[in-house]
Amino acid sequence: MFKKSAFPHVMLFFIALIMVTIMATVMTLVNTGTIVLPELLKSIGIGMAIAIVLGELVPVIKWADAFALGVCKRKPGSLGHILLQNLIMSLFYGIIMSLIFTYIGIGYPPYFWQAWLSGLPLGMLVGYVAGLVAGFVSNKIATALCTKE
Repeated sequence: MFKKSAFPHVMLFFIALIMVTIMATVMTLVNTGTIVLPELLKSIGIGMAIAIVLGELVPVIKWADAFALGVCKRKPGSLGHILLQNLIMSLFYGIIMSLIFTYIGIGYPPYFWQAWLSGLPLGMLVGYVAGLVAGFVSNKIATALCTKE
C-alpha cells in the first residue's frame, strides 16, 4: 500500500492516533467524570495535529535513541531500549501536550501552573503506558502497510 520509505510517517500517524485517543479518553474521564463524544473527538483531532506536527519537526525519536543506546548503553530492540526510548518520548510529548490541553481547558488563570502540575503525574503515567501500547501496535500496522519498494 505504501512505500517502505513512508514507514516513519505511517508509524508516526498510528502512534499519534493510538496515544492521543487513549490519553484524551482517560484524562477526560479523570478530569470531568464523563465523556462527551463531540468534545472527545475535538480533543483527539487537536492532539493528532499537534503530535504529527511535532513528530515531523522535532527529532525526538533520535533523542530517545541517543539516550537509550548511547547514554544507557542498551541494545537496539531490547526491552531496556524500548522502555527507555518510550520514557524520553513520553516525557517530551507529555509535557508539551499537557501544557497545551491545560491551556485549552482553562485558559491562563492565576492557578494555571498549579492545575497543570496537579494533573501531570497521572498524565505521564497514562502516557508512558499508552506509548508502549502504541509503539507495539503501530509497528505492526506500519510494517504491514509499508511493503512497496
